[in-house]
Amino acid sequence: MKSLILSSILLLTACVNAQILDDVWELSELNDPNYTDAYPYLTDDGLRIYFTSNDGMGNNLFFSSRPDLDTDFASKQLLDSTLFSNILSSWLTPDELEMYFTNYIGLFHVTRPTTTSPFGTVTEITLVGGNTAFISGPSLAPGGDELYLYNGDGLLEFEYTNDTTYTFVSEVLPPLGYGGGVGQLSKDGLELYWSLNLIGSDLHSLFIAERSSLGTSFSNPVQMNSLINVANINNSQPSYATAANALVWVRNDLPLWEGNQLYVAQASEVSVVELGPESKELVKIVDLLGRETNYVPGVVLIYVYSDGSTEKRFGME
Repeated sequence: MKSLILSSILLLTACVNAQILDDVWELSELNDPNYTDAYPYLTDDGLRIYFTSNDGMGNNLFFSSRPDLDTDFASKQLLDSTLFSNILSSWLTPDELEMYFTNYIGLFHVTRPTTTSPFGTVTEITLVGGNTAFISGPSLAPGGDELYLYNGDGLLEFEYTNDTTYTFVSEVLPPLGYGGGVGQLSKDGLELYWSLNLIGSDLHSLFIAERSSLGTSFSNPVQMNSLINVANINNSQPSYATAANALVWVRNDLPLWEGNQLYVAQASEVSVVELGPESKELVKIVDLLGRETNYVPGVVLIYVYSDGSTEKRFGME
């Protein structure tokens, strides 16, 4: 099912219900069983996707779009094969005018004037410090002051030095008993969508870690729901669209590059509920996974009211 139900009545105030990502399916219109499809980047509205695909001869970067969240993506289009040959992974700024990409051992930056224009000259980014013999999965916070990269062993944080240089800060440590995999920031930089594996297992599951502001540390990550993290299936390389409340990631029944395929998770229903002048009472508070909880400062929570409306709030101290 790919249902997006919108119900709205024009009144004084409206809020969008935050929904659990419970509608999961394979992006079969983009996946090729003979290709490796990996490292997606989903735009914040959920309508455009960039990803790497490998036909056995080398990696190429593709792009696709869809008119709305309830429609399949169009046939994938190859980006400039000369400029983007043998790309492993890519990340774009929210306006899609800048791209950072890796080719296994290097990080590069390229820009374009409009989303319909070709990208221009490629600039290599110098990484100072850290183990960067292999790198993938670049992700930047708004403003570009923070850069995150996966190095095959875990997630590394770098800080902006100048337009062509980032300097290593530290490794982003996973919870005790877990190994760190590929992660990508939400578009506002306040959430980290992260693939983690239990020590001794090659299978990754997807987690969310949050923080109160840019430049601060992330909270202990929370595992996403079982519809996304199916047992005995490898889940990695997540990309989250905050405005669309949609997640795209790579799934494989074995943690092998050759079998990677793209999947999407969206809310089965998004409703718009009017908040009229009548009084309402708080019924309960739940976290982003739908579990009832108490108020917790520094965490995004969903407030459920007696009139059926909900609000997504960030708890302040």
